[in-house]
Amino acid sequence: MIRIENYKDGDEVGILKLFKKVFKKDLSPDYWDWRFKNNLTQQTLIKLAWHDDKLISHYAACPIPMKYNNENFNAALSMTTMTDPDFNGMGLFPKLANQLYDEMPGNKIEMVYGFPNRNSHYAFIKKLNWENICSIFQFSLTGLNYTKGKYTINTIAEISENHLDNLKLDTNKFQINRNKDFFNWRYKTNPVNEYHFHEIEKDDVKHFIVFKMYENTQIKHIDIVELYINDDIDLLSSFINDIYLRFNLTQDSMFNIWMSLYNNQFTLLERYGFVPKEPITYLGYKSFNFVNNIAEKHTYFTMGDSDVY
Repeated sequence: MIRIENYKDGDEVGILKLFKKVFKKDLSPDYWDWRFKNNLTQQTLIKLAWHDDKLISHYAACPIPMKYNNENFNAALSMTTMTDPDFNGMGLFPKLANQLYDEMPGNKIEMVYGFPNRNSHYAFIKKLNWENICSIFQFSLTGLNYTKGKYTINTIAEISENHLDNLKLDTNKFQINRNKDFFNWRYKTNPVNEYHFHEIEKDDVKHFIVFKMYENTQIKHIDIVELYINDDIDLLSSFINDIYLRFNLTQDSMFNIWMSLYNNQFTLLERYGFVPKEPITYLGYKSFNFVNNIAEKHTYFTMGDSDVY
C-alpha cells in the first residue's frame, strides 16, 4: 500500500538513498540540510510517497522571500522531483506536487516557481497547471584575449547593504528579495560551491559581480550568477579581464550568464560579445491567488535563482 506523508526528522536518510538510485550520484547531506532546513524561512516543504517502509517518490520546494511591485511575500522554488524507477507510471509526481501546493497557502507561501528543463517542462505545464514566463538561453562568451581593464578590482568577503543601496535596482519586477540575508545565505553559506565576490567602486557606487568556476572536459567555465553594474562597457570589461587573468583562463574558457532580453544589461553584454547558446531552460510558476499573468518583461532573474548554479 502506498501512503503519502510530509517530511519528518530522519526521512533524509531515505531521501538521499533514493536520490542516488534515481540520479546515479550522491546528494551532499550538508547541501540537503542547507536547502531544506536552514533556508531563509526555516521551513521544510517536502512530500514523500512510501511503499511500506521504502521511500519511492519525493517532491520538494525551497521557500524563498520574494518581491513584486515593492511588496514582499514568500514563494517556493520547485526543486528535487524523483521517483524510484520501479514505480514509474503511477502518477506519483503530480499527486505529491498538488498535495504540497494545497498546503502552501496555509504556510504563507503565495506561489511556487521554478526552472523546468526540456524533460520536465511538459509535466509542469500540463499536469500541474503552471504558467510560462519565458524560455532562458545561456548567454556565453568565448575566445577572449586578455587586455588590461580600466578599473581596479577589489575582492570582497561578502555583499553588504551598501552594494545594494547605491545601485538603481528595479524593485517593481517579480524577483527574489535580494537583501544582505539572501546573498549571505545563497552564496556564503552554500556548502557545495565556492563563489567569488568582486567589486569596482566608481563615483561612490559599488558595482559588483558574483561568480563561480568549474571545469568541464578540461575547459574552464565561469558562471556569472549575479551582475550589478551600470551601463558602462569599461566596467564589464574590467571584471571579465580581471577574472581572465586571475584564474589563468585561455581562449577556450567560457563565461556564462542568464540575461533577459528586457534587462538593460542585455545590449551591454551583446556589445561585448556574449551570444545566446543552449542549454535552454524554462521559467514558470503557479500562483495561489496572489498574482497572475507575469510576463518576462516584468521579471528579473539570474543564474543564482536556480538551484543548479
